[in-house]
Amino acid sequence: MFYEKRYLQFNDLVFDGYDMISDYDEPLQYKGSSTAYSYGHGSYRAYKSDYLYVSERQVNMTITLKLKKIPCDYRQFYVQFAEQELGRPGRLWAIKNNTILWAFASVNNMRPVNNGRNDEVVWDVEFVIPGGVWHKADTHKTFVLPYDVCTLMECKGFEKHDACEPCCDSCIDKKLIEDLRDRCYCCCDDDLKADMALCNNIDMLQAFYGCDTPYQLVYSCEAAEKFSKERALGQRLCVSDICDESVISGRIYSDTDIPTENMTITLVGDMKNPWITINGNTNIIEGEYSGKLIIESSGDVYYQPCDNECCEPELLDPSVWTIPSGNSYGWTLYPQLNSVTVHMNACCSQCGLACIYIDHEGITA
Repeated sequence: MFYEKRYLQFNDLVFDGYDMISDYDEPLQYKGSSTAYSYGHGSYRAYKSDYLYVSERQVNMTITLKLKKIPCDYRQFYVQFAEQELGRPGRLWAIKNNTILWAFASVNNMRPVNNGRNDEVVWDVEFVIPGGVWHKADTHKTFVLPYDVCTLMECKGFEKHDACEPCCDSCIDKKLIEDLRDRCYCCCDDDLKADMALCNNIDMLQAFYGCDTPYQLVYSCEAAEKFSKERALGQRLCVSDICDESVISGRIYSDTDIPTENMTITLVGDMKNPWITINGNTNIIEGEYSGKLIIESSGDVYYQPCDNECCEPELLDPSVWTIPSGNSYGWTLYPQLNSVTVHMNACCSQCGLACIYIDHEGITA
């Protein structure tokens, strides 16, 4: 088994082996400063949290495009495609400890390297990750697609175009090209299948550590909701017969390595001024609701009545979010088990079983 980190992909540019990535490093720096004691040993360092905060970080690597691995007709397009993908911000993907990770990144510096070899293009690339941390990929929203660089070039629509020649494409030729592009995985999310979800492919993760990576990773909330709206909402807790019918209580597991406050909470059922307590910290959403409350960690709260689910959720006024004395804004999930209690303060639900869904992605340094 392999557990070290290997970089897999940036945007749609797959690092598909053949020594494509080399000389990579990723320094990790935590935030903090010390003040030396004038009359005493050592220094003073203030700690405001049980966990250290990660600074913005860089990922440095050498990327080599070995063009002999693809037909001559695609080589020019492949270099062009790689430059386009590196020239826009997006997700940098990696695998570590048998877990797929991603981080929002952009290229900070890109320097061509002339190694004197034919059919090779080499760059020293410096990525910057402003957020500092890596996210553990949601296994329902991340999809694993079969990857072939030639198919990718066809999907992207690269073609030789001579501006000196008159336009002579027939309608039939154009229709064939459009049909071909519509069938390609890399261009059309409609071609994502339920069995491509990462949760159905956990057993093949070790294949990503090999010298060849025949897969492309795609993140799609829309596809996850299409295949299973409930799973896309996150982990679920519902009312229990042994408790009050308006009280939800239980524990959820988080695979995060660092405490995270970034989550989406969805309450379903009838509720009046629901109290949400996670790991002892309580926040209240004031008002009477019969349907679905969607609570974002950004402070946005949306309401969708259960008798009108075809309409877009309504954004509520920020004043509905209140914090009882002695509590703090928002919630924090910690590694492993977390306690959750919700007081719906309403009985005889007309919207079915009262439940809470908590959607979050674990983070790691």
